[in-house]
Amino acid sequence: MEQKKKIHLYIVDDEPGVCNLIKVLFTEFGYEVSVANSGQILLEQLNKEDLPDIILLDIMMPEMSGYDICKKIKSDERLKKIKVLLYTALPEYAIKDRAEESCADGFVTKDIEPEELSRIIINLLVKQ
Repeated sequence: MEQKKKIHLYIVDDEPGVCNLIKVLFTEFGYEVSVANSGQILLEQLNKEDLPDIILLDIMMPEMSGYDICKKIKSDERLKKIKVLLYTALPEYAIKDRAEESCADGFVTKDIEPEELSRIIINLLVKQ
């Protein structure tokens, strides 16, 4: 019997508590989950590890914003096919234009229910 491949989700957020909560929830949903606490760590890991299917990327982080990280990923020939979903505590109207400029595949606010987030992730991956 062929085993179904797990969706590999990479969470990038400078708040370890947020990362751990999402990791626990999505591991229970059957995802393979990796975590980075900064954009720089993510970019380093993407050069060392198997590429994830999708990256859940916080927008407001020190050093490098989620917008800037997304632009780097989408401009890299090896990485650009990875789906990037920006997420933030900011309201949608405050991020919509910059999310589009950064070539993100979508964006969500942090108050989203985990089941809804999972549905959005699956829908993004189906669009490939």
